[in-house]
Amino acid sequence: MGCSDSKIEEEDYILPPTDPETEARNPVVFTNNANPEPPKRSRSQLIPSIKQFSEIDSHARSVPDDVKLTPPTLVKYLVEPCTRDLDVIRVFYVWICSNIRYDVDVYNGKKSPSNAPQTVLNKKLAVCQGYSELFALFCRMVKIPVKVITGHSKGFAYNANRRITEDTETNHAWNAVYTQGEWRFIECTWGAGRMNDDGKWEKAYTDRHFMQDPDKFINAHFPLLENAEENSSKWQILKEPITLEEFASRIKLYEAAQDWDVDFHPHKHVQLETKDVIEIFVRAKNVPLTDVGAHMYDREGEAYDTYLMVQRLPNHVFKLTVKPPKSTKYKITILGRISPENDGGYATLVDYMVEGQDISGPIDPFPDHFGAWGVRDPTKFGIDGSMTYRTVFASDSGRMSLPIKTIGNSRFTHKLVHAEKAIEDADDFIIREFQKNLMVLHIRFPFKGFYTLKIYTKSNSSDQKMFTHATNLLIDCHNPADIGPFPKTFAETDRQECILLEPGEKDVPANTEVAFTIESPILQCAMVKSSSGSTKMQGNNKNEWSATVTTPDPGEKITIYGSETPDRYLALYQFRSEKDPLPSTRAKIETPKSQTQSEFQSEDDFEFKNLADSNLTID
Repeated sequence: MGCSDSKIEEEDYILPPTDPETEARNPVVFTNNANPEPPKRSRSQLIPSIKQFSEIDSHARSVPDDVKLTPPTLVKYLVEPCTRDLDVIRVFYVWICSNIRYDVDVYNGKKSPSNAPQTVLNKKLAVCQGYSELFALFCRMVKIPVKVITGHSKGFAYNANRRITEDTETNHAWNAVYTQGEWRFIECTWGAGRMNDDGKWEKAYTDRHFMQDPDKFINAHFPLLENAEENSSKWQILKEPITLEEFASRIKLYEAAQDWDVDFHPHKHVQLETKDVIEIFVRAKNVPLTDVGAHMYDREGEAYDTYLMVQRLPNHVFKLTVKPPKSTKYKITILGRISPENDGGYATLVDYMVEGQDISGPIDPFPDHFGAWGVRDPTKFGIDGSMTYRTVFASDSGRMSLPIKTIGNSRFTHKLVHAEKAIEDADDFIIREFQKNLMVLHIRFPFKGFYTLKIYTKSNSSDQKMFTHATNLLIDCHNPADIGPFPKTFAETDRQECILLEPGEKDVPANTEVAFTIESPILQCAMVKSSSGSTKMQGNNKNEWSATVTTPDPGEKITIYGSETPDRYLALYQFRSEKDPLPSTRAKIETPKSQTQSEFQSEDDFEFKNLADSNLTID
């Protein structure tokens, strides 16, 4: 990054004498202590509000054109309104970050760096060494203790696959400055702007790197003065300094992850290996995350996003599951956001390097889906809040009866999508039943693998004309169903609160006597009709309607009609006669075999180790 070992001594420049009257009005008290010890106060305690510098910042950004850009003249002007050494440090940081651009040509090796302060001021260009030397000179000219620190950084060019070792050349420079009785870090290079994904520098002033706390600064900065780790560790300014090996192996937290204080459990190191799956739990401590997503790429840059899945858990925790499909290395990028779905995008949080080892056999991909499965606030879609964390399900038998609590008077529809295969007549593999504040979805899965169950909703009490996508649920089917699809249903099926009792599937044997039975508390009439004729269904005191009819030839349709108005018939169910259908099975609501929802403590007592498997198995 254009760093060098050049040093500018304080005696190179002498600050011109100050007007005695001005000095009396604005006495600057400069302290002196060269021993680097961990600060007793956090940055937020030292600087409760960055707004306290508003006048200083305005002064730094409004230097008149007639102020000569030489260190003595510029420093004299900048410190005029300062009453504390903290103000002086601030005015230097703001001016440098606001006026000196990063020299991309030096970064790209197109020219050699020139870190002399006057050259930096003339060209208003520098690399890290030039930024830090200029800041150091300004401080030395007013007798503020300062140090230029060189070492390793995890900046734009950082690549976790290139391990930092004792033999790796240092690539960055920054400052430590003494103020208010404590040493603090100053990072003017990163405070001035950043490199974008196209390798171009963007001016983007930030206060993030002004006196950042040591425990956060060590995330991307490791001091290594004259390649001597032992003598450099004190400039981490930590109670317990870390080794270069530990620094190299740790994950790099991006800016949003630092700002939100995001924790990644249990994996704190960037290099991961697995023969099966990896699970990473994500939670922000400073502000609740509203969603988490991830991307996965191999060494050639090919996307493998369908081999990872994010699940929403209580206490604003998200669980990322990664299943490498091959024995090779992958880059995992985790993103998150704290804004609602319609307000703000995702910010990069962290990268991992995952190596799949001894992966055998084909791995079923997850459906294509970015972000956490489920919905953050199901109540606005007419779904009970209990569904917030019930988003991932499993079936061993290829069948599932999924109860979903509802609120209000919303209407629902759905769509079943397999992760890899197209499903012919997919709508016929789900049939729904409605009870009071309860919708039960009976599902049959024609293939093994993962499915997306998409649920759409529409409010009956509004002018809403179209169904709105409410949520996606993830279902893992371990074995395909041994039975065919359900009969076709219609809008009137829901309105009449119908429940199908028999036959339990769409295809019925041709030219055979078959009993048809449905249940409804509303119906006043019902009949079965086909090309062979029509037969009225008989009701009983259990709200059941039944008829036994001889089915027509293969390929013909058989339809059950009915309504709450006598002698008014609307389509409710439609079957198909087949020569050799699968054995008919009576449809009914099947209760879950097991339900293992994790128990969570309150957020204050939360510990990641208490997380249990939160998948639901419903057969």
